[in-house]
Amino acid sequence: MLKKLMNKYEMPKFSISDVKGDNIFVLGIGGGSDVIGAYGFASTIQKLNPKAIINYGLCVSRKENYLGFKKINFSLYQHDNLQKSINNFHTSLELIQKMAEFNTDLPSPFLISRLPKYEKVSNKYHLTDFYLNLQSEFSNALNHINPDLIIAIDMGGDSLTCGIEDENSFDRSGLRILKRIGKPFIYIVFGVGCDGESTTDMIVTALEKEHEAKALFGEFNLNDIVDLTRSMSKSILKDDRTPNIIANAISSYQNSGDRMIVIPRHRKPQIPLSWITKGVAFDGLKLSIE
Repeated sequence: MLKKLMNKYEMPKFSISDVKGDNIFVLGIGGGSDVIGAYGFASTIQKLNPKAIINYGLCVSRKENYLGFKKINFSLYQHDNLQKSINNFHTSLELIQKMAEFNTDLPSPFLISRLPKYEKVSNKYHLTDFYLNLQSEFSNALNHINPDLIIAIDMGGDSLTCGIEDENSFDRSGLRILKRIGKPFIYIVFGVGCDGESTTDMIVTALEKEHEAKALFGEFNLNDIVDLTRSMSKSILKDDRTPNIIANAISSYQNSGDRMIVIPRHRKPQIPLSWITKGVAFDGLKLSIE
């Protein structure tokens, strides 16, 4: 993969079996389909660490209440499995409710309720105040869960490159706050480029930057994780959603080998099929983001 990605370096390998902790929280940092990636990764490490406490969850934009979710504190909610069919008129929440119809071996997912991307609230907050509020929201939620390790999951990598937005987008600002909070965390991009927000050049530049920052742990295959999520994602999501783009890429790669494919989202970039079958892991506290 790295020969195509970065040219200059040999891509190290990352092993999920090396992820250790007594209390691990796997967080989809970008909302939406990131929660399926978070669920898949959490399920995988639960099987590898059966005695560990493994929770997973998702970041969502702040609102007054979330029907079907129990309020724990001002920025943390947890899905109520007794209420599975409530229409929230919120894509991320409906997705979680549909996921609850599948038998899972994990606790109900958490929601971190946070400010939306800065562009939407720039008339109310100076940028400094925006990040102070964001840090308060994340810290408050994480203090309750109290993980010794956080795994931050992003499908596609717009949080790595900024994608079609800027440094203060929803995904990128969440990543920045996790680094500022300072708890140990691993940042993982699933299906590099599958969100259609980044060109290959943008991805290469971002990976080289993180390699130079000594943040890059390495790549790993997503096959085993996707085996756990494929039936779920195929049942509740359209083919152009990132979990299904990854699942279809894995099937295509096994059948026909590597080639460039057009991602049917946003920029509609051409991305090597092999990139989409991989996850790339980083040491979150060493990321170049400030």
